[in-house]
Amino acid sequence: MTAVQPTDASAPTPIPTAVRPRWRVAILLQVAVLVAILAGLGFWGHAWMRTSLFFVTETDARIMTDLVVIGARRAGEIIDRPIAEGDRVAAGQILVRLDDRADQLRLVELNSRLATVDAEIARIRSDRTLAESRLAATLATRQAELREAEAAQQAASHEEQFAASDEARIAALAKAGNTPRSRLERARTTALTAAQNLRRAEAGVAAARAAVAEASAESGRRDVFDNEIAGQVAERREIMAAIARQRHAIERLAIRSPLAGVVDQTFVLAGEYVAAGQRLMAIHDPAQIRVEANLRETDVARVAVGQKVDIHVDAYPDDVFTGRVTHIGNAANSRFGLLPNLNQSGNFTKVTQRIETHIAIDHLDDRLKPGMMVEVKIHAIPKDLF
Repeated sequence: MTAVQPTDASAPTPIPTAVRPRWRVAILLQVAVLVAILAGLGFWGHAWMRTSLFFVTETDARIMTDLVVIGARRAGEIIDRPIAEGDRVAAGQILVRLDDRADQLRLVELNSRLATVDAEIARIRSDRTLAESRLAATLATRQAELREAEAAQQAASHEEQFAASDEARIAALAKAGNTPRSRLERARTTALTAAQNLRRAEAGVAAARAAVAEASAESGRRDVFDNEIAGQVAERREIMAAIARQRHAIERLAIRSPLAGVVDQTFVLAGEYVAAGQRLMAIHDPAQIRVEANLRETDVARVAVGQKVDIHVDAYPDDVFTGRVTHIGNAANSRFGLLPNLNQSGNFTKVTQRIETHIAIDHLDDRLKPGMMVEVKIHAIPKDLF
């Protein structure tokens, strides 16, 4: 029988050699995990501090532009809408045509009236020219007759003076008994005849002068033609103004794009009847696309116009667009609400306000669409930690 050897309770229990490596592995794993956590915290902390110190980051941002809503200037039926949503249009390009048949008929009527007035003006001018020519000829004839009558009067006057002088001379001789009485009678007859001829010549001159005056008066009737022409010209001017208004009215029925851009939305179809002022479509100019970010008021002090901005579009997470701050709002967005909070109850909860900030995109891309959500990272003034 084997005797049991007594054991010393105070002696240390030996650790199996197989257990020692597991404790070491566990410790090493714990140390490695701790180092990894500390490294991650350090990296995150560095990134956080770098972002917090040197950037202002905002996710309440989107791509925006100014939408131009095209409306109908007049009521009417749409006969053509050649533009669809997404189409690019040039400035002045026709977007919608309204029915203009009644306006075109009115324009035809006005042009017909204009042609009638022009023909009447031409007729009056022709009549005036003919009348002037005829009256000029008549006046020339009357003036020639007056000259002949005046010449005849002058000759008759000379004859009357000569006959009167001859009668007086023969009368003196007859009184002295130096000539026969019959000669005196013949001289008196000649003088009487010469006096009668002179009176007839004077009457002829008077008649010729009256004829010239009448012809001259007839020439003055040119004013009648001029007045008729003036009336027709005034009517023509009114018709031309009406034609211009009618053409303008027709032009308003062809609704054109006021800018070069992209059609975002259409509200009507061909065949519909629209009222004046009714919306037809909305257009934006791709060159005016920008980013609007609603910055926290606590960040505004670090932002200034001209600062560089990194733009991350949610739709394209692998791409980074760049831009610059162009405008910082002059008031918080809440001041422009339809129902601003005036806090008349006395209860107050402080809420961080938002300031609208505009950012111009350096290189515009057709992929950027109005309304897309983005995240902006503004290269801001470094934050003071102390």
